[in-house]
Amino acid sequence: MISMNVVFSWLNEFQGSSLTRPDTILIEVIRQKISEARFFEAYQAIEYLKELENNREKAFERGEIWVECGMVYYDMGNSIEAIKSLKCAEKEYPPESHEHAVVRWMLGTVQWFFEKDNPEAIKNWKWAIEEFRSLERVAEQDRRIREKNWYAERITEMDEGLREKILEQLS
Repeated sequence: MISMNVVFSWLNEFQGSSLTRPDTILIEVIRQKISEARFFEAYQAIEYLKELENNREKAFERGEIWVECGMVYYDMGNSIEAIKSLKCAEKEYPPESHEHAVVRWMLGTVQWFFEKDNPEAIKNWKWAIEEFRSLERVAEQDRRIREKNWYAERITEMDEGLREKILEQLS
């Protein structure tokens, strides 16, 4: 299976981060607190980060903050809050966008932890694959070969990951 950290690294593969310097400093502080098992302080800092999200005009900034929140919740083992944050991120990114597809895969990854959410996990992973296929076609039409190849490689990994996870859940 593709790790959550690997998928998270895909988010800014082509466009780069839209976070501001204060955002990145705050995220570094949160990650430091998590690494020191100071979870209460990490939760406080996450709430502050969420407050900053409310003041953003650009959806991509809001989306990326929600993805960061989802990742730190995931890292702390709080799958329920991770799902909530990733659903907020999904709403901020336009459908058929690279970021939207990445978030859907991340959301599906967390949903696999809850048996009742497994159908949603499958759905999110399938849609992420389809969005990547669409992005691969656009990259090919625009002669962006590196992007086309990158998507083709990810689609192969994602197809295999979905197959393995379904078999694992039904065994």
